[in-house]
Amino acid sequence: MSIVLLAAIAFLAYANGSNDNVKGVATLIGSGRFDARTALRWAAITTALGAMVSVWIGSGLLATFSGGGVIPKGAITLEFSAAVAAAAATTVALATRFGFPVSTTHALVGALVGAGLIASPAGVHWTVVSRLIVLPLLLAPVLAVPTALALERVTRRAGVAGLASSSPPCLCAVPSPVLVTAGGPAADGTVAAGMELSTGTLESCGPGSVVILTPSRVRDAADLFTSGLIGFARGMNDTPKIAALAIVALGSTSIGAVALVASVMALGGLVHGRRVGETMGRRVVPLTPRPALCANAVSAALVLAASFASLPVSTTHVSCGSIVGVGLRSRGVRGEVVKGIAAAWLITAPVAAALAAAVFVVAQWA
Repeated sequence: MSIVLLAAIAFLAYANGSNDNVKGVATLIGSGRFDARTALRWAAITTALGAMVSVWIGSGLLATFSGGGVIPKGAITLEFSAAVAAAAATTVALATRFGFPVSTTHALVGALVGAGLIASPAGVHWTVVSRLIVLPLLLAPVLAVPTALALERVTRRAGVAGLASSSPPCLCAVPSPVLVTAGGPAADGTVAAGMELSTGTLESCGPGSVVILTPSRVRDAADLFTSGLIGFARGMNDTPKIAALAIVALGSTSIGAVALVASVMALGGLVHGRRVGETMGRRVVPLTPRPALCANAVSAALVLAASFASLPVSTTHVSCGSIVGVGLRSRGVRGEVVKGIAAAWLITAPVAAALAAAVFVVAQWA
């Protein structure tokens, strides 16, 4: 049964990576700043880094999602953990197949409750479920939408949008003649080539100049930093939830469980992350670079704060909320797409619960 459990956990980690890794870099794809392959690689790297850091700061989430926070510890068995992992993985994999960005956290919560009702009918700790799981999940998008909208308005009014003008400011190294008056082989008053820094526009730099810094390069760096921060924070927040199930099979150490989850999660995002990225990056709202950067900044801040506070927020809900928030000003949010995503969110937990209950019953009979 330990091998079956590890296989189910690997399946869950793969499904999680396929659906969730891209959520930090979806704005990069949607705004056209980076191609999908580069964005997915960046997401895999940053998520894996966050996953490894979770070994030291994820103890609160490990305790909650091992099952001990939802049902009595005595009811947790290998069969229970395997049923939870398999059900959550199947739910997320199905959503990924159809391009819906759903919450692995929701799937895990539903699976824990579904299997828990069979394993310990009177022992589900509903207070724990509502206080530590349901409340943060509901608050995440509520906070993300207005925060992203506010940041989009602030950056627009501050003139950040002007950086995208036809003649943006830049920093260049401009060729400049230097008269050599003493020392060296050219100390005869000849003129040597030199360079000096100049600020202005691309047109004013002139031929032969070396462009050192432009707003687009600064924006690219900021996009990569904030999207990487989302991936890092997501790795810290999601890995302990999945690794908690593996600890039952691997013993008391969490390092082996985290390493398994991190590696398979990265692989899943690289292979199957593009479809969900297209939904979030292009179908919810048409994104331009500045609003995309605002959405990333808000998502990164909220998920990172939740990770340090051991709150199991959904990166899906935060990222989608931020994207919707920055799209509200332009009224470009596609309502039918948002409704489809919301419907997928609503059925994630019930589907996972039903699957977990069924798998657990079958596992007990086997």
